[in-house]
Amino acid sequence: SPELLDIPTNQLPGSQEKPKLLMIRDAQEAIDVGSMRLTIVGPTSEELTLLQEGWNNFLRDTKGKEQIKKLRAEIRRKIEAFGTEGFDLRDWNGIEDFKGVTVPNIASLMFMVEEDGKRLLLTGDSQQDIILKGLELTGFLDAGPLHIDVLKTQHHASEHNFDPEFCRKVSADHYVFCGDGSHGNPELSVIQMIYDSRLGSNAKRALAPEAEDRPFRFWFSTSSEMQSEDSPQRETFGKVEELVEKLVKKSNGRLTAVFNDQPSVELAI
Repeated sequence: SPELLDIPTNQLPGSQEKPKLLMIRDAQEAIDVGSMRLTIVGPTSEELTLLQEGWNNFLRDTKGKEQIKKLRAEIRRKIEAFGTEGFDLRDWNGIEDFKGVTVPNIASLMFMVEEDGKRLLLTGDSQQDIILKGLELTGFLDAGPLHIDVLKTQHHASEHNFDPEFCRKVSADHYVFCGDGSHGNPELSVIQMIYDSRLGSNAKRALAPEAEDRPFRFWFSTSSEMQSEDSPQRETFGKVEELVEKLVKKSNGRLTAVFNDQPSVELAI
């Protein structure tokens, strides 16, 4: 609740209704923000119910104001150390993972962003089945497999969040990889899977007609040179760069790739 967290619930732009959780709802309308239109494609009430159950388990295990005080201090410490330490949510308060993906991750807020005839799918840390369910519920798969301009690859391109079926049903001109090499992400197997969905055998190819014979680009938020020497992240990205170089050469000009070595990068779409 906003009172417990001391964080107000956001008011939807242009809405006079009482603020409420962002989720897929019956007859949920898209949200206009300037010239952009945002459609919520996840989570549903099912994922949020699981999240609430785990959170309630967590609160029941916390006894007394002193422990709450310690908890808040620990949260502050973890937030300050997030860039290097992160949170471990794999064993999450009595709620089983969904096919290897934690409930906090499948409860990610996801949007389809539309502007000037272009579409960007923001997937958060969600899992492929949950994403497809959201796209079905919001009508984006009514016409069949979906081809969009930009796909932000879910959960930094972790192997638990992708499968060949997802890559066949959702394709893009631009694939954005936000992992920095931590925990082995982006995974080499996911990069290969996406490549195969565009230039692999017919059994692996993306099903949307727009994806056929169309060039595509991989965007990586960082590079091996941007990582600390002798770090696991630098080692991961060295392997990523090696694989991507081979795939680019093999693609006969169909695939291009950008590795960012600046504080930010501008996508040219």
